[in-house]
Amino acid sequence: MDTEPNRKDIFPQYSICIRTLGTSADRFEALLKSIDGLTIPPNEIIVVLPHGYPAPPELRGNELVVYSGKGMLAQRIKGIESAGNDHVLLLDDDVEFEPETMNKLMLAMAKYGADIVYPINRTLLPTPGKAWLRLITIQAIARKNQDVFIRMLPTGGYSYLNKDPLTPLPSESCPGMLLLAKRSALLAINLDEDVWVDSSPYGFRDDAILSYKAHLAGYRIFAVPDVLTRHLCGSTRLDSMRAVYSAFSVGCNSFVFWKKYIFVRGNTAFKKLLLAALFAWSVISLGLLYMVNSVRNRNLSIVFAYVKGNLCGMTKNSKSIAMNA
Repeated sequence: MDTEPNRKDIFPQYSICIRTLGTSADRFEALLKSIDGLTIPPNEIIVVLPHGYPAPPELRGNELVVYSGKGMLAQRIKGIESAGNDHVLLLDDDVEFEPETMNKLMLAMAKYGADIVYPINRTLLPTPGKAWLRLITIQAIARKNQDVFIRMLPTGGYSYLNKDPLTPLPSESCPGMLLLAKRSALLAINLDEDVWVDSSPYGFRDDAILSYKAHLAGYRIFAVPDVLTRHLCGSTRLDSMRAVYSAFSVGCNSFVFWKKYIFVRGNTAFKKLLLAALFAWSVISLGLLYMVNSVRNRNLSIVFAYVKGNLCGMTKNSKSIAMNA
């Protein structure tokens, strides 16, 4: 840039918005310690809980506790609406980060004129051993060209840069565990019309809705390298019922997301046919993987839930996708 941005523009006051069920215990404590250590502290910390859930005992006492309907996106919306600043740091309750996190994100936001910035965290991308599974189902594809860090695919999946860039790069979507955004941009994209995603047992695709919807509306998203973050989520191994709920949500939410944000953008009959063919391959190939998983776990209800989820996403509108619908 020709001139150095004004310090107030680089380091404005900001709100932190945390969505939680209040049951993360040690992970939530680690998050609060990360917040305590920030070299640019927030002037407001908002903790969003679903109605009926007690406040976490780990709270320091300087947080504002607010309540919303239960759901990953519903809680996120409530935090955004409750914030008193136009810069909001959206956090999940199972992440920790370095003290310089806000310095690096705010500098990137100011330098690139971004509306949303987020740190690159390789642990959230497919591991080398499983990357081929995501590739054949067209859910996640690594690439070498460095013009965009994450680009949405015709299936509703994404492609991603296979190595970290040297400088921040534009991105069409981003994970939601930690991102800095302009509140005005998030309010403008009307996330209330997408709380359908919370009707399924798992809020699968909620982060993609927020970020890709912002991208489609013309807001600028940048992925920022060299920001140390750590996802503290425990074991990703699901018990039998959670595996069933997850399979249903993947099938249903992916279908509704694809219809609402991918398929409708096909502006010719040929493009719509191509989008449908690619998505059909993704659904079928992923279904075969669920079948293998079901047989291996001797639990065919997993693949049945995935099929039911797809049928629900195919036939239901975005306002009614409950598992028993």
